[in-house]
Amino acid sequence: MDRYFELSDIQMEGADPIVKDTRFDANTGTITIPGRTVAVLYER
Repeated sequence: MDRYFELSDIQMEGADPIVKDTRFDANTGTITIPGRTVAVLYER
């Protein structure tokens, strides 16, 4: 099953540049979230 996650639109459009470094690697299924960050991801 293929999965794809994205950072919420609110956080992508927000002022916090660190949370925007949140990444999802579809090849490995790894989600990377910077330290001391709260990120909201949703599955597409």
